[in-house]
Amino acid sequence: MNALNNRDFLQGQRNDPPTTTSRKTDINLTGDGFQDQKNEQKAALATRTVADTTAGVDESRKSVTQSLHDQKNKLKTTTTSTVATTTTLGGDGGLRSVTPHRQSQKDESTITSSTTGRDGRGGINTNQALAFFCPHECTYCPTFERKKNTMCRAFDKYGSINQTFVNALSQVLRQANDEIVALPHFQANAMLATCAGFMSYIKRWTRLEANVKAMITSFLNQPGNMDAARMGLIPKSIFTMLDSNFAIEIYPALPVDVKQVICRNLGKEDCIIRSSILDNLQCQSILLSNGGTPTEDDMDSILNLKDFANWSKDTWVIAFNYTVRKLSMRHFEVAPIDVVLDSMKTLSKSCGNFSSESIGIITKRIIANVRSLSSIPADMDSTLMDLLQQCGADPSSFRTLYDDSMILSTMDVSKTSPGNAMKFIEHIPSFDPSTLSREQIPRLVNAMSRKQLKQLNATEMEHALCILCQTTFDRLEKGKKRTVTDVFRRKLPTYTDPVTLDDTKAACMECMIPYFPASDFRHIPTAVIEGMVSGNVLQQMDITSRVQARTFMSLTRTLYNRADGKFTSENLWQMGPRVCLKALNATDYEAIPDSSFDEYFLDSLDESLREEDSLETKAVMNKLKSKFQKQLGTKKLLQSKFASLISPADIENMTSSDIFDIENGEYTLEVSPKQSRNLMKRIKQERESNDFDLQSVQNLGPLNCGFTISDIEHFPKDSSFVEILNAIGNNECSGQIRELYRLRKDYMGFDSISAETLTADTTPATISDISPPILLMHSQDELNKYGTHVCTDIVGTLQTVDTKKLLTKKELQDKWNYFAACQSKQTTGTFSGDELNLAGSLLCGINEAGIRRIDSTAIEATIKSLDGCTTLGKTERDAALSVYTSHKQITSGAQVKPTTLRDIGTMAAALSKTSLTQF
Repeated sequence: MNALNNRDFLQGQRNDPPTTTSRKTDINLTGDGFQDQKNEQKAALATRTVADTTAGVDESRKSVTQSLHDQKNKLKTTTTSTVATTTTLGGDGGLRSVTPHRQSQKDESTITSSTTGRDGRGGINTNQALAFFCPHECTYCPTFERKKNTMCRAFDKYGSINQTFVNALSQVLRQANDEIVALPHFQANAMLATCAGFMSYIKRWTRLEANVKAMITSFLNQPGNMDAARMGLIPKSIFTMLDSNFAIEIYPALPVDVKQVICRNLGKEDCIIRSSILDNLQCQSILLSNGGTPTEDDMDSILNLKDFANWSKDTWVIAFNYTVRKLSMRHFEVAPIDVVLDSMKTLSKSCGNFSSESIGIITKRIIANVRSLSSIPADMDSTLMDLLQQCGADPSSFRTLYDDSMILSTMDVSKTSPGNAMKFIEHIPSFDPSTLSREQIPRLVNAMSRKQLKQLNATEMEHALCILCQTTFDRLEKGKKRTVTDVFRRKLPTYTDPVTLDDTKAACMECMIPYFPASDFRHIPTAVIEGMVSGNVLQQMDITSRVQARTFMSLTRTLYNRADGKFTSENLWQMGPRVCLKALNATDYEAIPDSSFDEYFLDSLDESLREEDSLETKAVMNKLKSKFQKQLGTKKLLQSKFASLISPADIENMTSSDIFDIENGEYTLEVSPKQSRNLMKRIKQERESNDFDLQSVQNLGPLNCGFTISDIEHFPKDSSFVEILNAIGNNECSGQIRELYRLRKDYMGFDSISAETLTADTTPATISDISPPILLMHSQDELNKYGTHVCTDIVGTLQTVDTKKLLTKKELQDKWNYFAACQSKQTTGTFSGDELNLAGSLLCGINEAGIRRIDSTAIEATIKSLDGCTTLGKTERDAALSVYTSHKQITSGAQVKPTTLRDIGTMAAALSKTSLTQF
């Protein structure tokens, strides 16, 4: 056995690279390193069974011999399955052979080590296969075969713990190793397939409290005595290391509440742990049993939303019921249509989380289904209405099902984008605003231009006013709110006259009062304003000017005898956050007692700041930050819009308990990369360690941007390494992403794998297991290496990333070229609307030639997206405008409709003088 030193073990280096004969993941090695696979297996077959005194050895011998025989035959054929023998660590540090307790339904492969075991007297007993099961879900696991530093030389060729390895450990780690080996029913697994994996497992053990170690031993000795509370303290990695016979016995016998604990929070475990548990427990049904209400994250990790190609209908139903907010456009494209229809109530409640593309796909599929029927079922009408009213679907899509009069009389387009709503009306030649009833006006006001609003019947408008304020007005954009308010004021001068406004009228048109001109607002009777203040109306009211805010503020001082400005928390809440932000200056805030700034008011203020187009002055923000910090502490402010004002000194002064809460992911933080680095520094100080496991990294969220490149390079290269890189990469930290991409490529041996091998190994699940920002860093040639059969999956992943933040213009063009090639339209062919929806943000890499190949029917929906692409130059913008005006047949300004400028946006500024004359 070659000497094994600390460096060899920690870095997992060896001088003898593996020789492989196929792309299967069966690896054979001895304690001295890798040998030729065929020769090793021939040698193993030649070594016949030696006498053994261990109970059950005959069965073990048969299993091993059959396994080796099967492996030999496998080299001669194309068979991909294997029967392997799992090796278990006995209390004496030796290995004993155990037949795997399951043959995976998931075509899992094995990584095997040809070793020779000892009997109790130290004699050689039999050749055994040290088998590490690699579930196919864990796409990084088979890469162990391709890596030079694949297996850790912790085991010698006889299957015992290598003494050289033990001697290389520190005293603390040696003790931990001894404790692990002494555990009953302990079994080596794929987590230990790398040296870093073995070491990280030992280190993890050292961090466990003594009582937790005792619980683990107790559980392994008497699993029936374990309760849910104590099970929650045991790390789930222990379940990957139960020997087969023991696992068969204990899983069925565990109480339901204990099983539920095991099944929860699997998303925070690495793939090998997750798969080991899910292969033994039906976690879906377990979490749903006894009236259980699993969290969205729990069901997400159990269902594996990334790998949905072979889902059953029942699984789709569960996904729609429990994880619908996490479903993507790709899910809605392939989900069974009857499941989509049956889930419409759930969808309509959650559609605020969906992209417009997802809503478009849902709408398209439902309408196609309805059109295939001979008649529209009665309950289907309400389903379609929900798509409009709750989800904001494009109303023009429904014209293939309903005639115009039906649409105008029943449909609510208040949540539809103004552009789509207005185009819908434009395409109804018979539309006459003057005929709309008081019921129709609130539903259709979003679709009408100022000119059309002015044509509404005044009597119907007056009756519609209260309904409009109570229902759809809040859904309108601010610009539309101003337009609607102005038209109503002009059409109903008596009713809306501020001088004659009373409490009844004010309550009816409350939504429009903030949009009155300042000159009109000053004439509202004081009694009406006082009623708004005392009636807590201001809390939710839009405050659009400082004149309004100061008027309300002045009355509050008078009503509550606060001339000195020493408002209570109740006074602040009565005025509402919008009044405070627009009426108070830094000096005013100084006069307010610190005790008035409670958590309730901070939350409401924070919500208002997020809604505002611009923040208040720096002096005001700093004063508010100081007030809240005194009352609530820095930790609370890090969760708000005030987080940007937190200084390094503030972070340095945070308490240890606050840092602990932040480290454990108790809160969602609003921090910059610089603040992340400062917080990470504090976290490391509190931990007194730079060791972070997968769960720690997942808990950190945006704080992962605080890891230095050196930190990331020194993460243990164990079975969770790829998932750690993914967790950090998902935060889209521009300073890290290229290093994460490089490390992942190195770990997976990407550059050394042939395109043929990688293509054969790659499935859609492989792509979904790569963090989208990391995948985005691949060049077109590297993406091609995965194979054309997954190019649509790759594009679907890339379109979810903020490409403008992470890519240069040249790199973005490279990604567009990949997309075009994926559609087989790199140089010729027309791009449809559906294809461009799939492209997503990759569209910003398009060139002039590509723009001129956009289908004429798609340019209308696409040009607004192109307008948002800062990477496009004048040539591309001129081409887009040319295609658009040609499609719309615009040759003069008289042909311009209200939606034209809304479509082209800032592209209008790029028009030449000649072009501008057309508008």
